[in-house]
Amino acid sequence: MFETWNKYGAKSAIVFAGGIILIGIFQIMISIDVAMWERLGISVLFILIISGFMYGYYKLITFLVKHLSSR
Repeated sequence: MFETWNKYGAKSAIVFAGGIILIGIFQIMISIDVAMWERLGISVLFILIISGFMYGYYKLITFLVKHLSSR
């Protein structure tokens, strides 16, 4: 089970996170009426927050799969 997660789950999670981040950046760049540098800063902050959540989610799922498959 853990090998399957490593092979497919992690890759799909990374692709999903990348897509969400790109969509979020695009939406932020369009919706904010401020200077370009401020848009870029807000976009970078958004990237960091989403990446942190996805990394934590990946670590949680990896831990659960490892823990449950060892029983």
